[in-house]
Amino acid sequence: MTEQSEPLAQLERVGDLQGVGREAVEGVGSRIVGLVARAVPAMVERDHAMVAGEDVEVIGEVLLGPAEAVQEKETGARSGDAYLELDPVIDCDSHETSPIRRVPEPPRLREMEVVPRRPSGKFWVRLVVSVGILAFLLSRVDANELLPPDRDGTHLAFLALGLVATFVGIVASAWRWQRVLLTFDARPGLPVLTRYYLAGQFVGNVLPSTIGGDVVRISRCGKTVGSNETAFASVALERLTGFVALPIISLVGFLFTPSIMAWKRSWLALGIDAAALVMLGVILYTAGHPRAAGRFADRENWTRFIGAIHFGVNRLRHRPRDVLGILGTAFVYQVTVVVSVAFAAKALDVSVPTAALFAFVPVVAMAQVVPITVGGLGVREGLLVLFLGPFGVTQTQAVGLGLLWYGMLLLVSLLGAPAFAVGHREAATVGADNE
Repeated sequence: MTEQSEPLAQLERVGDLQGVGREAVEGVGSRIVGLVARAVPAMVERDHAMVAGEDVEVIGEVLLGPAEAVQEKETGARSGDAYLELDPVIDCDSHETSPIRRVPEPPRLREMEVVPRRPSGKFWVRLVVSVGILAFLLSRVDANELLPPDRDGTHLAFLALGLVATFVGIVASAWRWQRVLLTFDARPGLPVLTRYYLAGQFVGNVLPSTIGGDVVRISRCGKTVGSNETAFASVALERLTGFVALPIISLVGFLFTPSIMAWKRSWLALGIDAAALVMLGVILYTAGHPRAAGRFADRENWTRFIGAIHFGVNRLRHRPRDVLGILGTAFVYQVTVVVSVAFAAKALDVSVPTAALFAFVPVVAMAQVVPITVGGLGVREGLLVLFLGPFGVTQTQAVGLGLLWYGMLLLVSLLGAPAFAVGHREAATVGADNE
């Protein structure tokens, strides 16, 4: 036997001693990596859609490369936070050596790459739904009435105030995210998180790709705090807090205008509020229960992301002050959304009672995140037509208000283009500084 073939022969002999054989030993790493890379195509799907089998897979909203790419980047076949390693063959004639042993993975942050890809089939389906709903609504409006007839500087001032309120809302969202990260003992600065949030808004609202804004936020934050699991859990919990604030704000609006509850369409809004609260309760109960999400806390594969959410929920149960701080920032953000829509209404000369906006805008905000359209287009405008009609708002005005609401978000999202372009290097630098 030649010198070059000796190690291969030794590996085959050791594998045969354990009854597995050379092929099984060599295939262990690739099979495990393949299973992990294909485990879950997408746990959270909002402003983007990915399907299994594409060149990029998603675990939650965390991007990982395909199985082959993962194998090339890793030294040794890893699964979760551990990997399989071949023991050195000390004495091939001895039966005491085990061919495979499990050892802890050296602490390091696995690289996550966020690369916008061409839209998938789901994106085009959602686009068709959006275009169909908008075409139906626009066929019933008078284009000449979309803008106020006597436009002047006052209307532009209200539009500018709406843009400012939208930007303040993004900063408030970053502040809320920061409060959630404190639960995990992570302390990135507010300016850093604001840039990540703007980058996410740019990708989610402007770029026609399947990569959602939350993916960008998780990727950048993961490098900064040194843990992809913490980044994923913080974004998920930050999202959930919105479904606490929105129904409550809507109910407060109804309390200030109880007369509108006489309308049947108002009961639809109240039903959406109640459904959101019930769904939130079920999610939080499942996330905090030790036999539900808690059983994934010590897992080493993709389910560790679920375990990270359980860790955050369980810690918040024992930190009521942190909960109040997070909910406080959530209310600040959602109120800025209502205020920005109120400014948009003023810019279009749409007369709506402020209490009515507080009652119905949160309901529309919850409904538009259902991933059946692109950016909520069509759903948002249709619900505004439904809810604001009794206040004398014409269908043309309601559709125009919905489009301006979305347009203001798009304009502010453009501020995230520079943050998206340079944020990847910045995240790596900040993460290195924190080590």
